[in-house]
Amino acid sequence: MLYVFVHTLRLHLGVATLLVAEIATILRFFVTNLWVFDQTTSSAKGLWQFHCANAGGFAIWWCISNLLPRYGVHYMVAATFGTAGSMGFNVFTSFFWIWRKGQSANTNSVVILDGE
Repeated sequence: MLYVFVHTLRLHLGVATLLVAEIATILRFFVTNLWVFDQTTSSAKGLWQFHCANAGGFAIWWCISNLLPRYGVHYMVAATFGTAGSMGFNVFTSFFWIWRKGQSANTNSVVILDGE
């Protein structure tokens, strides 16, 4: 995709990389939605949450990768810790925010617990 955007469509590299990143994010949302969480329907809200989680994961990676070297950590080790932090954030947001179980379609519905 990047090659097509840069060499065929003659887009500036900065614009092309942003477009490729956005397309990849959207595709990852649909693949994750279907293959990981086994949901055949998608929502705009879920896509928006996925984008927010993605941005948060990037921010965490960027901060850790740039902060730790200031304290003497080798930049490659810092980037590895940043990747771990970003991945942890993305897993957490995926399971407990975007695709959390027990979401009801109706916010006024009543939940009945066993024995109550």
